[in-house]
Amino acid sequence: MNFEPLYELKNRLENVAVVGINLAKDDFRLKRAVEHLKEYSTIAKVFKQIYDMGNSLISTDDEDKCDLFLDLVALVDAVLCTQATTYSGNEPQEIKTIAKSKDYYKEIHYSELSPLVYAFTEGNLFVIQDSINNNADIFNDFRLKSYMIKGLSNKYSKVINLATKKLKKQRKEIAPLQKDEFSPGIEKKCLLDWILFPVLLKKIKMIFTNIALKIGLRK
Repeated sequence: MNFEPLYELKNRLENVAVVGINLAKDDFRLKRAVEHLKEYSTIAKVFKQIYDMGNSLISTDDEDKCDLFLDLVALVDAVLCTQATTYSGNEPQEIKTIAKSKDYYKEIHYSELSPLVYAFTEGNLFVIQDSINNNADIFNDFRLKSYMIKGLSNKYSKVINLATKKLKKQRKEIAPLQKDEFSPGIEKKCLLDWILFPVLLKKIKMIFTNIALKIGLRK
């Protein structure tokens, strides 16, 4: 299928965006680009929708047609993106992805996924362990992997251990996520909190002891 008329319409719409939407009605090149889509309008509903929207854009005097213009630009771009082909030189080239298995994305309801998201970010050992025992496949969902990485910085050591075990089973495509999501600074802060807590507790005890002694001396 020849998509040149769509590309021509896209170029004319971009020109309208530059010169001003109020001049769209007088743009004969835009009118010609819309007219070229007339024969396409019988092929598919989406082309008819583009054709009708284009006609509305160039025929109306309504000053408030920005929404129509933006919708038309978005629709044309969407059609061209979905129908596009990648090339390397003059040869078509298949787009390579990091998804090497069917587990890259799973149709899982948010109500099922959200407890684990909360468990890894806030720390809930029971929820994670229950999922491991009863629904282990859920950890293959790509959307959950970034939260498992965040679990490495959790304040609970058992959550960190479980997150580590699950991440060890992942393939190398998780490496970019690890670089983006894992923050050693957070882990150091948690470690520092654990180190300083006994010191702070000791100081608090000393303060209360001094207060108690002063009260006792006054009596």
